[in-house]
Amino acid sequence: MATNGLAAQMPAWREAMRRAATRSSALVGSLAMMIGVVLVVLALVSYRPSDPAFNTSAAGPAQNWLGALGAYVSETLLILLGPLVALMVPLVIVLALRLWRDAPLGSWIRSALIICGAILLLGSAITLLAGPAIRGLPLGWGGAIGYAGGSALGGAIGLIGNPELARYTGWFLALAAAIGGFWLWWRGLGLDETERAFIFRREAGLTPVKVVAPESAANPKPRKKVAPPPEDKRAPVIGDRKSKQAKAKPKQRTLNLDYELPALELLNAPEEDSGGAIDKAALERNARLLESVLDDFKVKGSIVEVRPGPVVTMYEL
Repeated sequence: MATNGLAAQMPAWREAMRRAATRSSALVGSLAMMIGVVLVVLALVSYRPSDPAFNTSAAGPAQNWLGALGAYVSETLLILLGPLVALMVPLVIVLALRLWRDAPLGSWIRSALIICGAILLLGSAITLLAGPAIRGLPLGWGGAIGYAGGSALGGAIGLIGNPELARYTGWFLALAAAIGGFWLWWRGLGLDETERAFIFRREAGLTPVKVVAPESAANPKPRKKVAPPPEDKRAPVIGDRKSKQAKAKPKQRTLNLDYELPALELLNAPEEDSGGAIDKAALERNARLLESVLDDFKVKGSIVEVRPGPVVTMYEL
């Protein structure tokens, strides 16, 4: 029996171990992504065109903060995407946080392609306005894709014979490309409801607090005294007690038996209910006492009528 119980628990144990291993892998992956983002940002910030890399043959050690590896990585990213590669950083951070929260990653490949499209539009816009050659950058602000897009748009604009019209057309296309690029970048992040609420978080249900000056707090304005409502001290109306007459039970009918019932005169006659005298002063005192008790409980009212009965006395408020 013990062997059977252990065998039954083995699948659940394996499933728990599998979930723990998957969760641990997700946490390790999240930390690795965050560390990788920090290292890439450091490599890009410390980029030097004179560092030895794929397109640069320079003697001496690299001045990049991450050494030769940082020089090669930063130059590769700048050639492909330019400084706008920084738009990829928020996407990687979002994916790392989703792994940490054990949330679905979503279509991250699609998001990366959309952000590449945003970099293409923004790089093309900057290339149209600032030109393809930027000092200290391999291929301008948009890298290879921004350079290609900007050159294509510039060639199309050059076909316009009127220089004035060509200049305004270039500005319009640059503005449209910039707006479209930012819109694509935001769409590419693919933030869910929780992430949007975290970014645009607002304290719900809080009302602004009015700060009182020290002098006004020391000398508060006197409150208006509200006159209490006039009290109605009319004496309660005390009615007469209702007499309750005991009804005599009907005599039992004679049964067709040989037994003769005893005479009714053997029983004592019921006492007549005289009703008793009503002490109206005592009832009025009880009414006033009840009003004071109600006042202790913040209930304002007056007893307007007292109805004494044979068993219960009713006080009408």
